Amino acid sequence: MFPSWMGNDVNSSGSSFLLDNMVELELRDCNKCTCIPSLGLLPFLKVLRIEGMQNVRRMGHKLQPSGAESIRLFPAVGI
Repeated sequence: MFPSWMGNDVNSSGSSFLLDNMVELELRDCNKCTCIPSLGLLPFLKVLRIEGMQNVRRMGHKLQPSGAESIRLFPAVGI
């Protein structure tokens, strides 16, 4: 389990406060992790690398904030 400061919860605009400016994140060999925090709502995240995490069964406890009809995940990632 990741610590609460990693942004398991999101604010009303759909982002966490502490990680809002993160541009790149690498999670590697976290063999005991079964859940990854919601990362798709981070507004500036451009690069996400996840390796060696065979026990992950779920990403985030919720995909988007409640009441949000449609929200773009990974908004900074180019198409």
